Amino acid sequence: MSNGANKIKTESETIKNYLWGSVIIAIILGVIMIGLISSYAANHYISAFGCGILIAGASISSGGVLGFIFGIPSVSQTPNARLKYNDNLVQISDWLTKIIVGVGLTQLYNIPRFVIKIGGQFQINFGGGTWAVNVAIAIMSYFFVLGFLMIYFWTKTDYSTIMKNMDIDLNRQLEDETKAKEHAQQERKDMATEIIQKETKTRISESDIASDKNTMAELQQNVNDSLSGELDKLKTIVSQKLSSKPVTIPDDLQKGRWGGKSENNGKKINAKVTKNSWQNLFDLVITIYNIDNTPLIIPVAIFVHDSYNLPDNVVYVAPDKNKGVAELSILAYEAFTIGALFADGTELELDLNEQQGFPTDFYW
Repeated sequence: MSNGANKIKTESETIKNYLWGSVIIAIILGVIMIGLISSYAANHYISAFGCGILIAGASISSGGVLGFIFGIPSVSQTPNARLKYNDNLVQISDWLTKIIVGVGLTQLYNIPRFVIKIGGQFQINFGGGTWAVNVAIAIMSYFFVLGFLMIYFWTKTDYSTIMKNMDIDLNRQLEDETKAKEHAQQERKDMATEIIQKETKTRISESDIASDKNTMAELQQNVNDSLSGELDKLKTIVSQKLSSKPVTIPDDLQKGRWGGKSENNGKKINAKVTKNSWQNLFDLVITIYNIDNTPLIIPVAIFVHDSYNLPDNVVYVAPDKNKGVAELSILAYEAFTIGALFADGTELELDLNEQQGFPTDFYW
């Protein structure tokens, strides 16, 4: 904080302390005034003093309520605030202020008569007569104005500060809770990512028809020479295609890169999702086949999410001789877009988040 800001704050605190000191002195003087006035009530001193204190208390309370209504600060909602203010009290204050001012102006000529009437109700406590009426009116007026100014000043200073600090504390608490929730979610996501990477790589390595870019030689050993040649060709095509297909959606990098169609050139991609024994994880089986149900005889490159941490995010899958389809089983924690590419240039794309029939918590 700068020296200028410190000076302003110090001056503000000095003025505030001075005003509160003046209020306390004014209250003390008012009580002394009631005591002096009550001494003229002869044998009714205690009754007169007690009545004067009650009148003063009621007046200062009434004036305080009015001061609070007039002093309530308007709500200023910042654009980035996490809390939405409930401004009902501000609206009520605004309505009452207008009503009180409006009625007061229209009934201005009746106010003196009303005040004198109330003073007449208390004159007996101060010995009776015109003097007693004036005493009651003086006490009411003095403490009413004092109560109004005191609470109006408090509302404009301490009340505003209290509300501001409460707003800051609540926003800080919400931010802390949000950060803690995001941290916990990130930890769960990191743990899930670690599990799916490990399990998916295990499934690929144990499969006779699937491999990543680095283990292509092992897959080629398990297939005939024709398929081995097709895999080499497919690997070259994938390398060429990837360089010409920029990622447009970083969170779902295959989205929009492979034509956007799940059916193309007589081939189709499908997926099955079921709950896994690991909490919040799912078994995902990706199947690619010929629409006319003839056996698939060429390999396919299947593109997955980058959270699997596979080279080029691609898995090469040869057709299963028994099923006549290309099938890949992996683990997932939420929906994503799958891409597929054949050596002849046929592209397929399947957004799992737009498919129906999967477990509800698989979608995002």
